[in-house]
Amino acid sequence: MRANFCPEKFSLLRIKNVLDKGRGIVNLLLVWSEHVKKIYLEAYNWPNDRVSVVGYPYKAKLEKYRKKRKQLSTPRVVFIGVYYSHFNEEDGNDFANLAKMVFDICNELGYDFVYRCHTGENHKEVEEKYRDIPNFKISSGRDPFDELTETSLLIGDLSSLMVEGALMGINSIQVLRDERFKEAARNGVYSSTYKVDYNREAIKHAMLSIMKEAKAPIIDNYELFLNEHIEENIRDEILKITSGFVNV
Repeated sequence: MRANFCPEKFSLLRIKNVLDKGRGIVNLLLVWSEHVKKIYLEAYNWPNDRVSVVGYPYKAKLEKYRKKRKQLSTPRVVFIGVYYSHFNEEDGNDFANLAKMVFDICNELGYDFVYRCHTGENHKEVEEKYRDIPNFKISSGRDPFDELTETSLLIGDLSSLMVEGALMGINSIQVLRDERFKEAARNGVYSSTYKVDYNREAIKHAMLSIMKEAKAPIIDNYELFLNEHIEENIRDEILKITSGFVNV
């Protein structure tokens, strides 16, 4: 029996990999919210009895850090790193160009910029990639919730940090770099983010609009997200689906 825990950050490529290759071995998908379940059922035709909503695993931590958010005199933009270069060098280079573009826009607008390393990224390799750019700040190893206490805006393509940012009152810009991310957006992945095409003026306009309007993120899809009984829910769902299994 195999169960996959699938938060909303579960990327389109990984979703397709599970759907194309995993139906015979994945017995149960455990998801954060009804919204995520709807994506699997409607967009990817996953069987209803093999997707269970169990809630969000870090509710207490989220509540703790939400109270610690700081008022910043200068907007601080956190660019969310990924590990694409490990899988596809061309994709990794494209993402690096996006990071440089956002850094350049931040300099123009007078915002602070920080590149937050993905847990799969090597800090030294990231430093080497951007070493020719003066004042390109890199954050690595810092607790993501602690990072969010000093964040005005998140920018990237796909990351669960965008969902957690929304729950802490922080807006995110999701850059639709190519058709993969556009398809994910059409299917409802990251409903709480601002969707922006991959060009400098569109990104700059979105950044200015968000900072000026100061609107709270849309989080209406997360009504069942903050479930404090997640451990019990996961246990119950696994027991339910394994009740008919026979040990041999």
